[in-house]
Amino acid sequence: MTQDKTVLKDIGDHCSHPDCKEFDFLQVKCDKCARVYCKDHILFDLHDCPGSYHTADNDTARDVQRRSRCALERCTKLSLESFTADPTQTELRQPAVCPQCGCSFCIEHRHPNSHDCLRRLAVEAETAKNNKNELARSLLAKHFPTSTSKTASPSSSSQMKPVNTPSSDPKKLALAQKIQAMKMRQRATPGDPKDKTANVSSDQRLHLQVKLEGNDAVSVLWFRKTLIVGRAVDLLATHFKVRPPLQLALAGGNPFLLNSTLGEQTSDGALVVLSSKGNV
Repeated sequence: MTQDKTVLKDIGDHCSHPDCKEFDFLQVKCDKCARVYCKDHILFDLHDCPGSYHTADNDTARDVQRRSRCALERCTKLSLESFTADPTQTELRQPAVCPQCGCSFCIEHRHPNSHDCLRRLAVEAETAKNNKNELARSLLAKHFPTSTSKTASPSSSSQMKPVNTPSSDPKKLALAQKIQAMKMRQRATPGDPKDKTANVSSDQRLHLQVKLEGNDAVSVLWFRKTLIVGRAVDLLATHFKVRPPLQLALAGGNPFLLNSTLGEQTSDGALVVLSSKGNV
């Protein structure tokens, strides 16, 4: 029995939370207090981590930015990528992301079928459509062999290759847009360095694609929906290292009202332009 416990200890461990002690084969070590916790208690605030209170502000900001949430909107757990990402080792590390949609999820939702992977659904829909078309062609060849043999010889059919064109199917377009939106949210960083990703739920965030006027480079940032536009402009001025007076507007649109909230002025995923006053 002792030998069995030793073997289990080598491949798993008990959660260090005093009220849990669950044995987890995928336990995670907290990089602040160096204790081992299960997936439900790895967050600093969930195990009252003593090490998290002694970290400098700049280190905390980097750590919070690195430790992102699971890409599934209804999930609040940390993603696997947040535990394995190391900015000092980017070449040899295998990203802990979904191989189909490219987003990072927690342990429970890491498999495509557990997070309703949009890419997987799109592939399945495309496969079902192709199978249906193949069945129709087989039926035509079976019941109309003469007409099909005249119109399509083996040599001519082998030369006809499908051309990849943008789909006009509304459902496919909607799936593609959802995938792009999910990827954008996954790589977005806080526009306000003081905002902790772990403390701001997804429904309170506004994800924006921000660029300077006359510059094609785009930064993907998220802000609180209740943030005043004037404050957002100040944060963006610091981010892009430009001097005021500045204004923020939708691409080709009128400047936002500085005393209104971002949530009142624009929508999630919008492209906004930061420019000098009077230039938009």
